[in-house]
Amino acid sequence: MTLQQKYRGQTAEELADVFLANSVRSAEFRLGLLAALRIRMHDQRNSPPFKLGSVEADAYYAGKDYGYWLWPRLQEGAAESPPKDAEERRKEQDR
Repeated sequence: MTLQQKYRGQTAEELADVFLANSVRSAEFRLGLLAALRIRMHDQRNSPPFKLGSVEADAYYAGKDYGYWLWPRLQEGAAESPPKDAEERRKEQDR
């Protein structure tokens, strides 16, 4: 079963819960991920909730980047399990 088949019909919140399960990501990161998924799913845009340059904004935009990275993979059905977070991918690249 591909990602596209497995997660079809789920809301942005449900997808975020799946892809951040067992993650130590911050609430701000999750908000960024949700923002990216909502933009891709519903073209629903909003203003960033944090002041640019703050650590909260950095986490928010990291989550948004992750969402933009994740979305095409969901559409392509390119994988069968949730992707690894950036830290896990970096560790694999260092090996």
